[in-house]
Amino acid sequence: MPVLYPKRITLRLLALAVCLLGLGSLGASGVWSQTSLCPLSTARETDVGSSRVQQQNRALVRERNLLLAAKARLDPDDRMLLTWHVDNSLRDWQGVFLEPGSEQHVIWLDLGNNQLQGTIPPELGNLTRLERLDLGDNQLQGAIPPELGNLTMIRHS
Repeated sequence: MPVLYPKRITLRLLALAVCLLGLGSLGASGVWSQTSLCPLSTARETDVGSSRVQQQNRALVRERNLLLAAKARLDPDDRMLLTWHVDNSLRDWQGVFLEPGSEQHVIWLDLGNNQLQGTIPPELGNLTRLERLDLGDNQLQGAIPPELGNLTMIRHS
């Protein structure tokens, strides 16, 4: 008779095996990552075998890292940016809106009216699917980074 393990132990064993094989990691909350860090992650994976989902995972991890780098240039203690944490899914980050349906890319950053301080992060210019960017009514200083010229999908509303 086969030994039946509780679901939690089965998931932990699967996560450990995947991690040891270098395929990624699965955290305690069911969060999946293609990174080599075990068991930390941020992008949610629903179908490990799907290349489309793996590509989505890479895009979300890349954009999350860009936003974390941008946060470091702003006042990291700002209340609005407290949700910008590696343990939170991007869809839970305040002011961050993902592409409807696929949720593969950040398409809107609403950071306006938050009294953010620092310089405008040049990393925002690498969010190439960004359609809207609101930085108004903050205390940002310095020149507009030339990297923002990469935001070819920005539209005026």
